[in-house]
Amino acid sequence: MRLTWLLVLLLILPGLATAHGPSRQSLKLEVSIDADAEKVWALMKDFCSIADWNPGVTACDADTPDQKGTIRTVTLAAGGTLEEKLNKVAPETMRVQYTLVKSNSDALPVRTLGSILTVKPAGDGASTLEYKAAFYRAFPGMAPPPELNDEACAQALRNLYEPGLNSLKQAAEQ
Repeated sequence: MRLTWLLVLLLILPGLATAHGPSRQSLKLEVSIDADAEKVWALMKDFCSIADWNPGVTACDADTPDQKGTIRTVTLAAGGTLEEKLNKVAPETMRVQYTLVKSNSDALPVRTLGSILTVKPAGDGASTLEYKAAFYRAFPGMAPPPELNDEACAQALRNLYEPGLNSLKQAAEQ
């Protein structure tokens, strides 16, 4: 009897190990800026200022600007909208933290997304702007099509945020 159970377990366990869905992914982008952190913070601290500094965003509307729990609707230049919730604005650490409220895989191929945008002093009047994201891809199965795999989702985030960080850098350095 024990041998039978052992054989059943040996047959089932490998299948259980591969039966899970996608795993949490992360992305970190940084840009060095020749401007004081306070100047960069002034440009990025407002939750809907993303439309001012990110060329991938054509509009941003928020119900109650810059209050915890604020929902913003971001219209993307590539098409589609994202709804994001402001979780925290921390002036003392120059950090804005927000999450995707409703996924729109046509606009961005992620199911969940948490983002943190932080500016840090780097000495000599310079600063570092950092974007961190944690996400799950929109495709829930084990074998996503190439355009919906983890790397494609990370690349979609890079395509949205790298130009924005560089644009914010240019604005701050003027």
